[in-house]
Parts: sequence; structure tokens; C-alpha cells
Amino acid sequence: MEIMRTLEQFGWIISTEKCEIEPKQVIAFLEWIWNLKEINIRISEEIKLKMIQALKDWSNIIYKSKNVKIRQLAALIGRLNFLRPQIKEASLYRMELDKAKTQVLKTESWDGIMIVSRTVIRELKQWKRRIGDNQPESLNNKTIIFTLITDASTQRWRALLIYENLTKLIQHDCQCEKEAEMTSNAKEIKAIYYGLLRIEQVFKKMPDQAILIRSDNTTAVNDIGKWKAKESLIERIKQVFQLVKRLQLQITTTHFPRKLNSTTDSLSRLCRSGDYAQNDGMI
Repeated sequence: MEIMRTLEQFGWIISTEKCEIEPKQVIAFLEWIWNLKEINIRISEEIKLKMIQALKDWSNIIYKSKNVKIRQLAALIGRLNFLRPQIKEASLYRMELDKAKTQVLKTESWDGIMIVSRTVIRELKQWKRRIGDNQPESLNNKTIIFTLITDASTQRWRALLIYENLTKLIQHDCQCEKEAEMTSNAKEIKAIYYGLLRIEQVFKKMPDQAILIRSDNTTAVNDIGKWKAKESLIERIKQVFQLVKRLQLQITTTHFPRKLNSTTDSLSRLCRSGDYAQNDGMI
């Protein structure tokens, strides 16, 4: 109150009905509800209802094949992107929306008219469910006690789990014929997924932990770190996200140069085809 009186003496006009005068542990700011005790955020009930109604309106427009301006679709994408601090996987459920906007912009201006494809409706339904849940998102960065180092080759994949820089747990398996034909990016994402899945019991005994994922594949670490991927990898990234969510893990990713990734790299390539490295010290 003293600060307010001082500001008023300097000519400031303060709107008290818009101010939080008394200290609180839960405050509303910039359309977000901030819980300062538990250190998390969520959208306000008003914004939640408005967003759900907007998504319903768009679903009706698309069902009826009505014309809309490209700028209007871009505005919807922007509103959904605003929710990214709470909905980390936002980019995973914007693929069809972004594709529809990008394709029509190749031939039209921002004020051009378009009919949105009905393939977008599936994403809108996913958004309605996610926004309706309105689960708070933690802003607290936990201390990393797990490190998962992965590598995938043509024949095998391998994952090395390090707990508090001491305990090592190694998981590995062969690639089946179908998996052997996948791209290197898909193989690496699969290695990360199975690396987490095979040690699921470890995380169940110690839930709500932070883990650092290290890989020599830049695409894999970037896609998982941002929860964003190209269309060809989107389903694999969604699979990893659902597993991480179920195990209640906080994920951090970093690129691990192959020359430093010697353990998992050499073990993942140890197969019948003979992908070996020569130790000069033994000659």
C-alpha cells in the first residue's frame, strides 16, 4: 500500500480493481493462473471455455466446407501456440493445420480465401480434449539424476542408463528386418523409446524425475527436445511423448558427438556383419 501511495504522489493513476494488492500464492497474470507455491501454470477457466468454443466453431465451419480467410486460420494457429508453455506437445497436434496454411499460401496472399480440409478436424478434437483437461504444467526444473545415452546402427540399437554418474544399466536388441530399412533418424528415435521402455520399472520406483537424453543424432535430440518433428517422424515422437508422460519424466536432450559416444556406438554395431573398430594400442 505504501508503494501505491508513493506512486500516486508522483502522478500515477492506479486501477485498484485490476491490481493484486494482497500477497497470494495463486495469481492471475497475462491470461494465465500462476501457482507460486507449487510452481506451475495453467490457463484461466475463461480462456479455456473461449478456446473450446472457438475450436467447436472451427469444426462446424470445416464440416460445412465454408470459405475462410487464410489470415483467420493463421490466427487460430497463433492462439493454439499461445498455449505452448502449458501444452509442451503443441507442435505435434498442429501438423495438419500448418500444412493446410502453408500449401494455400504458395498460391494465395494472407487475405486469400480457402476451404480447410476435413483432415484438420482430428487435430481440433485432440486440442479440445487437451484444453479441457487443463492440467497445470510445472515450471520447476528438477535436478537431473538419470542420463540415457543411445545409439542405433543398421543391425542393432543400444541404450546406456547412468544413475547419479555411477550405476550403469545397458539395454540392447537387434533390429528386425522391417526396422533395418528405416531411416537413421527413425532408428535413433526408436532406440530412445525402447531405452526408456525397457527400464520402465526403474522410473516407476522413482517417479517424477528428470532425465538427460544424449544421442549423436541431432534430429532425434532436437525433435524430442522441442516435441516437434517432420511428418515422417511425427508418430514416433508422439509415441516417445506418451511414454515420457506416463513415466512422469522431465526430459532434457543434448547432442553427443559420435567420437565421444564410443561405448554405445561400438556395442550397437557389434553384429554378424562385422562393424568393428581396431584398437591401435593392441598392434
